[in-house]
Amino acid sequence: MRSVVASLLTGLMFVFGCSGAPPPRPLQSAPPAPPAAARPTAAAATASAPPAGPKDCAKSATIEECTWACNHGALASCVRAGEIRMQADPKEAATVLEKACNGGEQSGCERLAQLYLGGALERDYPRAAALYTKACDAGYQPACGRLADLRLRSEPGIEAQTDEEFAAAIKLLERACNAEDAKSCGTLGAIHFTAIHVPEDQARGCALLARGCAMGNEWSCGHAAEMWARADLPALGDIKEHERWARVNELAKRQVALRKAACEDTGRFCNLVAKEDITSARSLLGELCRTRNNIAACNDLGLMYGEGEQGDRDYVAAAALFEIACRGGAEPSCFELARFHKFGYGVAKDPRKTFVLTERSCALGYTPACDILGTLYLNGEGTGRDIHKSLDFRRKACGWHDSNACRTLGVWLISHDGEVVREGEGMREGAERLREACNGDSRPSCLDYALLHDKGWGVPRDPKKARETAQLACDRGDREACGWLKNPALHTPKWVKEREQRLAKRKARGAATKEPR
Repeated sequence: MRSVVASLLTGLMFVFGCSGAPPPRPLQSAPPAPPAAARPTAAAATASAPPAGPKDCAKSATIEECTWACNHGALASCVRAGEIRMQADPKEAATVLEKACNGGEQSGCERLAQLYLGGALERDYPRAAALYTKACDAGYQPACGRLADLRLRSEPGIEAQTDEEFAAAIKLLERACNAEDAKSCGTLGAIHFTAIHVPEDQARGCALLARGCAMGNEWSCGHAAEMWARADLPALGDIKEHERWARVNELAKRQVALRKAACEDTGRFCNLVAKEDITSARSLLGELCRTRNNIAACNDLGLMYGEGEQGDRDYVAAAALFEIACRGGAEPSCFELARFHKFGYGVAKDPRKTFVLTERSCALGYTPACDILGTLYLNGEGTGRDIHKSLDFRRKACGWHDSNACRTLGVWLISHDGEVVREGEGMREGAERLREACNGDSRPSCLDYALLHDKGWGVPRDPKKARETAQLACDRGDREACGWLKNPALHTPKWVKEREQRLAKRKARGAATKEPR
């Protein structure tokens, strides 16, 4: 699935990009002379007072100017230099950001934590959490929001587990949003819209996402447009349908504008800008991939070759591009290359490589890969069969708010309740997973969840609530849910029928064993 990833809270892993300039030179510890824009004036040099330290480089400054200022004590310039270098040389970026962080520039701690989460460096969740905590404790509110985001995901050892811990994480988000941190407002909006550890509130969710977008967060713009399109119209207030879609278009345009600005500023989203604005995207993406070291562009070009966009389909070229991007830490590319090895697209079929690449993609944080990894463990494809690991990886993907993974997990748990998982436990957890999936963006899950109420599986039997939930799914465009409301026999999902058949057989076996001989 190349959708919003995964999930709503992870949303941020694959944001590589590059500027139009060649990759910057490595940082120098002591440049022989400062760039002209950074040198003290003649008057300053002859003043009786000691010269002031270098000013922080301007937003439009070159990497050389920011590097000189950083090496002479302007810590905010170290952050700027690190941001510019994230694409071409993440290890060098980490060095200069660590200098800023250790010197007390808390934005440097936050940016450094991002490198430990985004695949540019070896993924290290505890290290990222420690950096966010340091910056948050020092009063840097954006880091509080990032820390909350991390705790709300299912990361080993740092995730929130109790109601109190979830509440504390949400309070951190509220604190950061009130301090005008755009991303925290967007994340908080997504949480309220999809009822993640809080009651559902579509109106507040849409408002917070729109607020994050207005403050300049590209991610919030994309999700705001999606949520405004999906929301129940009455929740948006006294507006008409055409006003809703005008708002959706406005948010989408704002997202495009922010991507263009980021591309010109730091090189992020250049690959997406190319696909949005350039009809000959293949040539531009190729330039970004070959000469600018933009692995996101390599991934997107691979997708274009694989799908035959703007030219012939070429699986061999696509596989080569995915391999380049995967080596560079692009988790979707590892996943695509795994799929190519599974089906033999441009490469030899190889179940073991499929497993290894899927495992790498999951480790880098790509939630669809974690879901598929659960399937590989379940079926013993490329590895030994291990049901417990299968469940662990599917729970991880669902915990990262991948709605499709939540549905897969929920259906499996209910289907195997009393067989592979303890009777009753599978039903209860499965019902909760399907509820999460329905609140997300998995359309079929709402009908699944409705049928649980119809059958009394994992929830109290309530035919009225079943029809209300199915009607909601129908209103949101699920044709199967509409069909079930009219004729349940023709539109009941296959897995439900199979579950009923297994229950009937189990009941018959139980009755046979009790008959007197």
